[in-house]
Amino acid sequence: MLLDYSAGFSIETYHFINLIEQFGGVLESKYPEVMQKAVEIYQVESRNPHLHEVKDEDHIKEMIESSLSVIFHSAISPSELKKEVLRELRKLKIINKEEVPNQPTKYKALNLIDLEKFFQEIDLEKYCNFSNN
Repeated sequence: MLLDYSAGFSIETYHFINLIEQFGGVLESKYPEVMQKAVEIYQVESRNPHLHEVKDEDHIKEMIESSLSVIFHSAISPSELKKEVLRELRKLKIINKEEVPNQPTKYKALNLIDLEKFFQEIDLEKYCNFSNN
């Protein structure tokens, strides 16, 4: 509930980076009480996997750019790593020589959501069928 989110293909990479940024001890944590506890991390395989073998090269490049942009824009990434990210993205012709990767769209952690407002705004009938029918 304390992890921030990002959009699109950057979500998994951003979860790991955000976890390290907030709780890895590299940066000061807003949640020092959490730093006192151990957390187990599980990655669950989707029941409907996103198969990359059948995707075109543009799709793969978009995924690479999204993931590497998270690393590039992270406060914990050293300058040499950022240079390596740029070299890789330019080598793959994902960005031009003078460009840097776009900042991923980020969303605040779920614990900050005003759930009352959320439930007022979302059309639960359309997006969340909680009925037993």
